[in-house]
Amino acid sequence: MFTMVTVPRMSSTLDPSRTLHIPASL
Repeated sequence: MFTMVTVPRMSSTLDPSRTLHIPASL
């Protein structure tokens, strides 16, 4: 669960498009 929150949060700063891809994949 922690990874899910940290990954999208860090990606949001780098790429907002990635944030939707990470959670969608999981």
